[in-house]
Amino acid sequence: MTEIISDPILPFVTNIPGGIFPGKAITIRGSSSSAHPHQFSIDLCCGLLVQGDHQDNKALHFNPRFIKKKGIFGSADEDIVLNSLINNKWGAEERTGNCLRSDGPFTIRILILQSYFKIAVNGKHLADFVHRIPYTSINTLFIQGAARIDVIEFEGSVDESSTPTENSEPIAIGHGGTSTPASPTGPSADAIIRKPDVPFVHSFRAGSLNHTKTITLTATPKMHATIFTFNLMKSGDYFFHLRVDFPHHGKSNGALVRNHCINNRWASEERVISKFPFTQGITFDLIISLGSEFLTAELDGQRIFTFNYRPGIYLNEVNIVSITGDLNVQKFELK
Repeated sequence: MTEIISDPILPFVTNIPGGIFPGKAITIRGSSSSAHPHQFSIDLCCGLLVQGDHQDNKALHFNPRFIKKKGIFGSADEDIVLNSLINNKWGAEERTGNCLRSDGPFTIRILILQSYFKIAVNGKHLADFVHRIPYTSINTLFIQGAARIDVIEFEGSVDESSTPTENSEPIAIGHGGTSTPASPTGPSADAIIRKPDVPFVHSFRAGSLNHTKTITLTATPKMHATIFTFNLMKSGDYFFHLRVDFPHHGKSNGALVRNHCINNRWASEERVISKFPFTQGITFDLIISLGSEFLTAELDGQRIFTFNYRPGIYLNEVNIVSITGDLNVQKFELK
């Protein structure tokens, strides 16, 4: 479920619809300004007292600054500052380089996870900010400063969380053997499934997956993860198989193995990558975009590989997406 607020006037304060819980995402699209005060802020607050001498707690303060150095003794401040306000006192700042322009568009996405906020700017992961106060106390969004906001999107609801749906009903996964394909009159491929158990299987009718679809996976490898897989399947055959092998005790640099399998016969592997992109314990956003002749994979906004479709199975014959291995899935989305 997504709720949208359009063209709010700053400073702007609003209750967060549906509350805060792991898997909730807040996306803010707009543009920054070089006008005074040469910065803006986005705060996730624990009450409506967002300004003044006695403010309610702020669980997250996201503050891009564009302050240029003036004169010989002046000082510049052009970082993005992350912080929290607890009992009317600011905590220790966490700073990162400012990837925003002082006069330019932006998309800022804040994903609430169990232990921290995952923040992305313009489609690229920026920072993780560990919760300093319980996320359950957050109820208010406050935005102020030198920016224009076009759209605020609140995505997710408690009803969409870990409860199974017809689209996440488990079925047997074959390995070149026989498994029952989804019924021709079964559910379509499109789905949003939050916090499913792993192994995870999403089955749908053949013909409902095509080259206009995108799969988005938000997940966290376990701290001692060794392997996980992502598969697009036609019953027991693999249209596309991705196996992520983590570096292991210094014996391996890690690998992303891409392949295709029909009747239990694996084709040639593809392994070439510039560097291993996953980290144990660090949440990622993986986007698989399905084209007419190949698919592309982006991790936290960076393309990591392409995979040319192999003969023997057509994309519109795929009727299963499966995920196995050492990771926790916050969200699976196919649309």
